[in-house]
Amino acid sequence: MAEISKEHDKVEPDKDFNVGNMKFDKESKLRKVNDNIKKQRVKLIWTFNQVFVNVYRYLVSEPCKPFKG
Repeated sequence: MAEISKEHDKVEPDKDFNVGNMKFDKESKLRKVNDNIKKQRVKLIWTFNQVFVNVYRYLVSEPCKPFKG
């Protein structure tokens, strides 16, 4: 797959990823899957990654102390 030199929020999976160029092992069941299904899978994974990147800033990096009230 060609390297993409865009910001993550500017990437469009439909246009920027060519599933026809993806290579799979001979034993892989993905070789038999239709290209439309592969495209949907790439879009789903890319959407998940975008959500994680957007939520990442809200994740707590240090353990919270228990609340004592």
